[in-house]
Amino acid sequence: MQRTDEELNRRASTPQYWFNKSTDLRAAAGALWYCMDQTRNQLVTHDLTLGDGFSMAAATRPVYLMLCGLSLELVYKAILVTLGKEPPARHDLCQLSAAAGIAITPQQKQLLSLLTESIYWAGRYPTPASNRHKAIDDLATIYRELVYDQRALGASSVLHTKDPDPLGWQAFNLVWNAGSTTFFEHLHAHQTRVENV
Repeated sequence: MQRTDEELNRRASTPQYWFNKSTDLRAAAGALWYCMDQTRNQLVTHDLTLGDGFSMAAATRPVYLMLCGLSLELVYKAILVTLGKEPPARHDLCQLSAAAGIAITPQQKQLLSLLTESIYWAGRYPTPASNRHKAIDDLATIYRELVYDQRALGASSVLHTKDPDPLGWQAFNLVWNAGSTTFFEHLHAHQTRVENV
């Protein structure tokens, strides 16, 4: 039992464990993103015998977003561990990115807010916890502001999906790479300090 506690403490205080789990979750998100393509959707649904008409994009997009969020959570927590801080037991990606010293744009803040909701509930439950009933409206508002542009069309206006997809792999990867770069900068500085002691 003592050895198990020591092992858990060692893992919790080793930044690379946090970062490696972040990369695992990122890879899983990437696999889902890859399967959401219409052409690959048909191959995957056939190979997995999911049935005609099954849409990987519709079924897995919330899970893809949850995995993206969890991957970012762990890269931010890896940075905090590298800085000698104990990662907080929360999922709020905006707070975690700020604590990790990651600068984000207003659009990236919206993305992190949406991914936070995906971690809490939207990626795994049909509804949020009863004490967070307003979360559905909040998520819908964030989604609408992040994903759509309102364009005038004669006397009326229509919502038009932004290109590139603000929830797509490219947008997520940009945010994740910023965290990864910061992690390795801090890890290198940490290793240099340890070597000089």
